[in-house]
Order: sequence, then C-alpha cells, then structure tokens
Amino acid sequence: MEIISQARSFNGTQRVYRHNSKTLNCSMNFGIYLPDNLKIRQFNTY
Repeated sequence: MEIISQARSFNGTQRVYRHNSKTLNCSMNFGIYLPDNLKIRQFNTY
C-alpha cells in the first residue's frame, strides 16, 4: 500500500492510498480523512 496524495483540510488530513486488489486483479485507490484530534490505535491486518 502506498500514499498517493495527502492534503490539509478542515483541521485534519485527507489521504489517498493505492493498494493491489487480489480479488479484482488491479490496483485500487481509497481516501480517508484523519482529524487532528484522532487517537491512533494499532490494528492487525490480514
């Protein structure tokens, strides 16, 4: 997974990531908004 872009917006950060989909056999993008006051927790990935 890689970060394609990120920008500051509304007291947070908008990030766009690219990942490879095994199911669809192509690369896909998704966006996520992370507010500045977010408490980050670690999660297991499968």
